[in-house]
Amino acid sequence: MPIRHSSSPRRAGPAQLALALPAAIAQDRRQGPDTGFATYAETDDNHYLAAFTAIPAKQALAEAQSVRDKIILAGLLCLVLPVARQSVFNQQGKR
Repeated sequence: MPIRHSSSPRRAGPAQLALALPAAIAQDRRQGPDTGFATYAETDDNHYLAAFTAIPAKQALAEAQSVRDKIILAGLLCLVLPVARQSVFNQQGKR
């Protein structure tokens, strides 16, 4: 697959950079394939290269749900393990 760069770097200040990135990616996707690079230059001449690719919505949703499930599991373990540990120590102290 050929690497395609946007035609010219877009200049943006730090605040505008976050707003300009989605617009530049949308423009580049209209011009070609679903994968590419967008180049940026801040006002102080810091240059950035952003790579992008299209991800099917179902796949992105499944990955987000998987991460959510792992976070919930970790939270439950952090709650249950100390309670169980304290219960075991209380039982040993009563002997």
